[in-house]
Amino acid sequence: MTTTNTLLQTDWAVIVFYQPDDSAINHALWLQAQYQKQGGGVVVVDNTTETGDNNQTPTARRFKHSICYGENLGIAKALNDGIDYAKQHGATWCFLFDQDSQPDDEFFHQMRRARAHITRCNEQYTKPIAALAPVYFDTNLQRSGRIIQIQGSRLFRRKAQYHIEWASYTISSGSYLCLSHYSDIGNHDESLFIDFVDIDWGLKANAKGYQINVIPNAKLTHCLGTKPISVMGVNVVNHSPIRHYYYFRNVIHMLRRPYVPSVWKRNELIKLVPRFMIYSLFTNKRHQHIAAMLQGIWHGITNKIGKRD
Repeated sequence: MTTTNTLLQTDWAVIVFYQPDDSAINHALWLQAQYQKQGGGVVVVDNTTETGDNNQTPTARRFKHSICYGENLGIAKALNDGIDYAKQHGATWCFLFDQDSQPDDEFFHQMRRARAHITRCNEQYTKPIAALAPVYFDTNLQRSGRIIQIQGSRLFRRKAQYHIEWASYTISSGSYLCLSHYSDIGNHDESLFIDFVDIDWGLKANAKGYQINVIPNAKLTHCLGTKPISVMGVNVVNHSPIRHYYYFRNVIHMLRRPYVPSVWKRNELIKLVPRFMIYSLFTNKRHQHIAAMLQGIWHGITNKIGKRD
């Protein structure tokens, strides 16, 4: 048996759905077919509210492995339940995907190649590896994401080069988790529901002595938010009012956490007022955005967690 086939047999993918379109469904079905050939598996976790028989959405019934809630319980719970399901079925490594993420043709080869290298040359790494991550291209902003590195009192946003780089955190979609370390690091924080879930998990892994490596030859297209806002010729990430609620609420929760570096907290505090002004002045339905942000701030201050009522 080849090394690739051996890896695939302990290799699963979790795909989180929320009202997926045909493109997302077809991609997940293709992925399922590829994994089944090699003995691995794909589990779809569906946060879509509409359900059919046996509490399953019509979409989820098309997959061999699926989890359906009948309501939106948030990205963190979906990831946690999907990872637990994969572990129960023998997974030792697990990919995480949002429904709108599209790996390129070399993605899986490059990520598994990096995994094999880590397994073979583990003693070369000063820190155990929590996860591998690709370089993502945001289709809304039309640019590649930066590699975030926190070093002491400084935070760097580096452009991906041609060699493996460490990162303090990455987006969850496309990440490849080493499940032998997952229990020690801990689950994704379900109290956050959606925003900052990936950042929180990465920083928690850092604080426990683990490292995240970015694989520059693994590429992923991803869609952050909705149509961006143009402010003085600069495109700014935009979201729905409900997402702005979670952003402003959860950033306040993040500021309280002892394992979150001070430089990250300072940077987020500096950006809070400009972001509030931009989303108040340049979005459609501005009153909805303002109300959501103010409620998020208040709920953050009063320590409200979980799903917004």
